[in-house]
Amino acid sequence: MFTLERGWDVVPVIVQDPVWERSFPEVGGVVVPLHDRSTGRFVSVRLTDREAIRRREENEARSEDLLLRLRALDLGPVVVSTTDREQIFQAFLEWADERIISRGRWW
Repeated sequence: MFTLERGWDVVPVIVQDPVWERSFPEVGGVVVPLHDRSTGRFVSVRLTDREAIRRREENEARSEDLLLRLRALDLGPVVVSTTDREQIFQAFLEWADERIISRGRWW
């Protein structure tokens, strides 16, 4: 409640790779290095088409669910899916514009 009492805006920032985290590439039959969270190492894995599709569907659903939950809390996030400074800056400007429009006031 500290932030709300001070009138601060909570700004969730989602940083995700658009290919590997928000979706998943078509890599069925190809050996790819994947990070094993339990060991902290990269392992070479050959996924089937079906496994790659399942990963894509899971990643896309998880990403969409996160956006929906944040928006349901009136916390429209800034989504960063690039390393380009101009595009990152633009994402924050668009967030600010949307916030102003949704609140009906500048500050």
